[in-house]
Amino acid sequence: MKIKLLHLFILIVGIIFSLGQVGRISLFPGVVINGLDIIAGISAVIVLIQFFRKKTFRYQSYKRLLLFAGVSLLALFIQSSHYGLGSTLVASLYLFRLLCYWSIFYLLKLNPACSQDVRKVMLGSGVIVVILGFIQYIYYPNLRNLFYLGWDEHLFRLFSTFLDPNFAGAYFAIFFFFILFFLLKAKKRNQQIIYSFFSLATLLALYLTYSRTAIIMLVVGVVVLFAIYGKKFFMLLSIFILLFGFVAFANRGIEGLDPLRIASSKARLQTMQNGFTIFLQNPVIGIGFNAIRYEQIRQGLRVGEFSLVSHADAGVDNSYLFLLATTGVVGASLYLLFLRKIINETVVGLEKLERAILGSLGASFLVGGLFMNLLFFSPILFFVICFVGTIRSKKP
Repeated sequence: MKIKLLHLFILIVGIIFSLGQVGRISLFPGVVINGLDIIAGISAVIVLIQFFRKKTFRYQSYKRLLLFAGVSLLALFIQSSHYGLGSTLVASLYLFRLLCYWSIFYLLKLNPACSQDVRKVMLGSGVIVVILGFIQYIYYPNLRNLFYLGWDEHLFRLFSTFLDPNFAGAYFAIFFFFILFFLLKAKKRNQQIIYSFFSLATLLALYLTYSRTAIIMLVVGVVVLFAIYGKKFFMLLSIFILLFGFVAFANRGIEGLDPLRIASSKARLQTMQNGFTIFLQNPVIGIGFNAIRYEQIRQGLRVGEFSLVSHADAGVDNSYLFLLATTGVVGASLYLLFLRKIINETVVGLEKLERAILGSLGASFLVGGLFMNLLFFSPILFFVICFVGTIRSKKP
């Protein structure tokens, strides 16, 4: 009975993930919740129960995560007089959500028997996201009617259930390497054909997002993959094909489809400049995770009621500047050390294929963080955590 309930729970997780941002519910300005948040909360409760039973984890990376959380809360407490009690509490919810999401890693490590089921559900839900993306691209080519909710228009671009072509493209880049994992492990001919088809479909979906960040992530991941296998010729050939495909899909006559577009680049650079300015003013422990919206409003960097609902005002288009601005040098260092510890706890004893895919997917994810706040975008963070959590380490 327990196994059947577990399988049902995992299946529900996959369905919720495939809904992306469509299932978001706005509780009040600045606070939204979706199904993945609820799943992460349940995971955190289970992990806490298991922790208090055993009093310890085999994986010690959580200590660095808790130190990071402590620094973030301290910074929020210091800055609370600027934002008020309500805004400070809202900002602290983002930190609580981040901790809940990372609890999924420990839940999967503590329950390795469900790893295969989780991977299969992740694969199925990802395929659904790709298929829904093509349907959206044909029948729902823009988001003009949702502009009042803080979404950009994104004309003639594929954004699927993510409601944003850049995050959708980033997800497709990561999902491509995930499918590649299944493809390279497949022994049967029919499985190889199916995985090849969906990998090509994912690439096509990525191109139709017209996301420059996504293509950079894809290229970086391919470079890491072939570097691990020592295939320099195939590395260069793949890079040429990927870049040629991106140019072939471009349309210089439409701003959003032009790879040389500058309007969105200026907007991103502006958020980075704002983040860097805030960091310079609070370099040690930052302003608290995640009070970036309220700090920008306080300093007049963002104005108007729209700044309270705009998704762009809640972060910085660079995960590392976002970390520095919200948690300072101390918090950012702790979080990056935490990620390093996670990698160290995971890679020991891995087979070459697992190491190659993990390296490609991880490098793609980290590079994407240079151009958007990808490291803290909950659906993609959820996917990456699930994949890393299902990688079986042979470490005793």
